[in-house]
Amino acid sequence: MKKIFLSFFTFFCLLSSLFASGFQINEHGSKAMGMGGAFTALANDPSAIYFNPAGITQLYGTHLLGGSTLILPSSSFRGPAPQITENNLESQIFTPIHLYATHNVYDKLFLGLGVGNNYGLGTKWEDDWIGKYMAVETEIRTFFFNLVASYEIIPELSVGFGYVFTYGDVIIGRNINLSPFNANPYLELEGNGTGSGFTAGILAKPTKALSIGVSYRSQVTVEFEGDATPSNYPDQFNGLLP
Repeated sequence: MKKIFLSFFTFFCLLSSLFASGFQINEHGSKAMGMGGAFTALANDPSAIYFNPAGITQLYGTHLLGGSTLILPSSSFRGPAPQITENNLESQIFTPIHLYATHNVYDKLFLGLGVGNNYGLGTKWEDDWIGKYMAVETEIRTFFFNLVASYEIIPELSVGFGYVFTYGDVIIGRNINLSPFNANPYLELEGNGTGSGFTAGILAKPTKALSIGVSYRSQVTVEFEGDATPSNYPDQFNGLLP
């Protein structure tokens, strides 16, 4: 029995979060960050608007919370053989924000508004890097506006629901391979768009020592519209460009 317990303990200690996109930002509150994001069942500060909207029923009166995170990404690419080259990302600074406000409207009804950058990073490589025909600059920025309402059904059980409105803009730039022409044209796409979704949460406290939280955030689809701007194209291609 002791061996089985130790095996499970080791397994859970090695668990970590996996995210499909390198542009996702998970810093939405200092307390939640300090707890490794395990905040859904606690949710006792205004960042509950993001983690579990039902949690704001613990916040009587009016509460404000805000912050930002300093992100300085770095990366390098090495290859290919036999001529080994090394390229580095250009230095960039990102400061995603999170702002929250909650208010106890009356008795057991609570409202909250949150703003944050759920996605908002970018990459920019050196102009002559080996992958310039795949990507040179990529940047996405989003603002998620989350309006929530929560209700305390009984002291041991609260529910919360929210509407999410999203604005986003994106920049994608890369060189175009026009071999055998002696040219190195560049194409930049810029666009923006909006989307919407919803969030919901439940917070239950069956005992003073046990708190259970469940939250759900729906998918938000943003359809970007914008312009493509070409530059440095050879003169013989001018008639083909808009």
